[in-house]
Amino acid sequence: MKKLLWIAFILNLIILPMVIFAQDDGDIDDSLIGAEGIGDPYYPMMGNGGYDVQNYNITLDVDMDAEEIAGTTVISAITTQDLARFNLDFGDLEISMVQVNQQPAEYTHANNELTITLAEVLTANTPFTVTVSYIGDPNASRLGGWSFYGEGVLVAGEPTGASGWFPVNEHPLDKATYSYNITVDTPFIVGANGTQQSVLIRDGHATYRWSSQDPMSSYLTTVVIGEFDIVRDETGSGIPIRNYFSVNVPQTALEDFALQADMIDFFETVFGPYPFEAYGSVVHNVPLGFALETQTLSTFGNSFTNEGVIAHELAHQWFGNAVGPAAWQHIWLNEGFATYAEVLWIEHSRGENAMTQRIRGLYQNMAYFGVDVDRTTLVEVLADLPLTDKTFTQQEATEALNRLLAGVISPIQVGMLTGDIGTGEITDADLIDLIGSAPFDTGELDLRGIYDFFILLDLQATADELGLNPNVLVGDPGADNLFAGQVYQRGGLTLHALRLEIGDEAFFETLRTYTARFDNGNVTTDDFIAVAEEISGQDLDALFDAWLYQGELPDMPQLNLYATDFQP
Repeated sequence: MKKLLWIAFILNLIILPMVIFAQDDGDIDDSLIGAEGIGDPYYPMMGNGGYDVQNYNITLDVDMDAEEIAGTTVISAITTQDLARFNLDFGDLEISMVQVNQQPAEYTHANNELTITLAEVLTANTPFTVTVSYIGDPNASRLGGWSFYGEGVLVAGEPTGASGWFPVNEHPLDKATYSYNITVDTPFIVGANGTQQSVLIRDGHATYRWSSQDPMSSYLTTVVIGEFDIVRDETGSGIPIRNYFSVNVPQTALEDFALQADMIDFFETVFGPYPFEAYGSVVHNVPLGFALETQTLSTFGNSFTNEGVIAHELAHQWFGNAVGPAAWQHIWLNEGFATYAEVLWIEHSRGENAMTQRIRGLYQNMAYFGVDVDRTTLVEVLADLPLTDKTFTQQEATEALNRLLAGVISPIQVGMLTGDIGTGEITDADLIDLIGSAPFDTGELDLRGIYDFFILLDLQATADELGLNPNVLVGDPGADNLFAGQVYQRGGLTLHALRLEIGDEAFFETLRTYTARFDNGNVTTDDFIAVAEEISGQDLDALFDAWLYQGELPDMPQLNLYATDFQP
């Protein structure tokens, strides 16, 4: 198929020559230029302003052997202002054509930004189309969305990744519907978001047409390609389920997916009607360390498929997908809610005692961040750090080691390690060598001590990137901590604290009102708090402030849970 891809690409070059120069910004009034970012406080350059996308029609020819795609994406949008220039997010693929309203358009393409200049100004509230044709290896864009993995293709990119394989307004605020026309060599099978409309097989190629009737955030898009066993089911309310299981995935990894129909039936009683036209999961034969709630077709690897994760990704169809975050700082509205959905499923399937035990486990995890380590591995990890050649006095070195090794060796033993330093200076590399001679084999370190140690080494940014920050605030975690454990677990505990405060009747009515009111929309934390206060008739500011915006873990006296009971 590679020859066909390049023929199409070359024809575009001949028929519609690429224009790479646009007018200087000085030639266009600033009021006519769409913003280069949609306004997210964590990711200022994510998304774009000036227009609202209604639909993406994505056509791809996929060469599995060459690991390349040739695509044309047609974007239907409406201007939100008078517009002469606007941006799309797009990765490193080579562009052969850009049109606006089926006419050639001037553009530049650099640093994952496709900037398009219109031949004439479009007034506000005007529908228009953008057509972009391109070719290349989507893996090369390094945006993490599209991955060839030998046996197939998986697509999962949160918070970015979609722009690695099609031009897009890449932010959850701009939801749109999607349709796909994907051509592959047989016997490969293609799945995507929504429902399959048709498949045309001819001359050893198959073209699959899929569409999603409900709006979707771009990070939730997926295309799955491989050799699959397709397993179908249906919920009690008639929601079709279609699972795509890679043929080489062990059956033991697939057993819990049989629970999906029962889970949907239960979640509909507590969250409200399932929000989309279909559901299902794809299990790729690769050992992913994550799963992702790609809309209507959640993405899994072959090693992360337990019952709790399956319930978690399913719950995201309500929380995160149908009701999406208005900005990434509100990510707990996705992850905290999906984590608590796991708790609710445990309560439903195994009883109240099992649910309470799960809450106790989550609470203990948040009260004490213990990490099991062995000395050899600890030294290896620390030796790979991007050290800054910082130097320490004996007192500073002793303080640093006491912070790190508390719980595995005593302060006296730390003093013996650093006792020979005298008044001389010790480098950060020397400090790591000292840890290698510390008198322990294995033990449990407190994450707070590990994080403090990184700070003393002037490596706070590295610690944040590694997810080591124990002080993450659930309601405003920061861009480096979107997927920190606190967002998931303390976020889930926040909902249980709310349930204990307002009672089951008001709590579940709050969830159902929230999903109904904001279906297909975007929300902030304040939106959820407002619904909870409306339904309960209570002022809940103090509760949410303590759980979402304070570092200290609140007690749960109703369950006899006190943070100090779990701390060393």
